[in-house]
Amino acid sequence: MGRHVIRGLLCASRPAGWEMVEDLLLAAQRQEGLRQVILETVDEAHPSAFRRIFHLIREHNLVRFSSVIRAMGVWFGMDWQVDHMRAVRRIIEQTDLLLADEQARQVTFAQAAADPQMAYQGLCALAFEDVGPAVIQVVRFIVAFLSYVGK
Repeated sequence: MGRHVIRGLLCASRPAGWEMVEDLLLAAQRQEGLRQVILETVDEAHPSAFRRIFHLIREHNLVRFSSVIRAMGVWFGMDWQVDHMRAVRRIIEQTDLLLADEQARQVTFAQAAADPQMAYQGLCALAFEDVGPAVIQVVRFIVAFLSYVGK
């Protein structure tokens, strides 16, 4: 079972392959290496496969494993360690909602000035779906910021 197998199953648009990887992730238990291979591949997966694995992590509290915290730090460009578990759990819950609900993302974008972390998570969730609208949203944030600073 090499990385190429995991990558092939996750990148394809076949939910049956994603289910196999989900089952492997849940069965990994103390096999940190297997879990790490799956998590290092999932951010390159089909967007729907990523959402499913992300939801699985939340649903089964897989954040208790250091490899999950490390992988999530890589996915979101954060330097998270095991001692950040509480913050990571909160971000998992919020991001899981943002990945699933476009309206929640729009609310997050509307309140970006009040909670930049949530806006960032919303942008990440939107970019997993389609990077084009995420870039447009970033430009809107920049224009709003520049007009605010210019006053």
